[in-house]
Amino acid sequence: MDIVVENLPQNDTQTEQSTAENTNPVAHLAIAQRFNIDTPTKEEAGKLMEIWEHGKSLSITGEMQDVIWQILHLQRTLGAPKLGESPLDKVYRWAKLKRQQSQIEEELRDI
Repeated sequence: MDIVVENLPQNDTQTEQSTAENTNPVAHLAIAQRFNIDTPTKEEAGKLMEIWEHGKSLSITGEMQDVIWQILHLQRTLGAPKLGESPLDKVYRWAKLKRQQSQIEEELRDI
């Protein structure tokens, strides 16, 4: 699957955002191929979005290359999934639990 990037002229009225991912609703699909997914189902797309958001929170620049690198690094750090578990499920579970952990820590700070 090849990705073709086109340079489009920018409008003067367009507001500048910090990263391109904020305006791209399908940025998380850039990592689908890393999990051997050609056409993600709705459930897989949700998992990929959660993983993408976690990778974005880990990245310094927020650029697509940096986010992908962070996700690949996390996948290597976590190691192989358990028997019967897919790599997508393992990384998704980690990202989901880390998000929940940070939410709980924020609530504890507010008390």
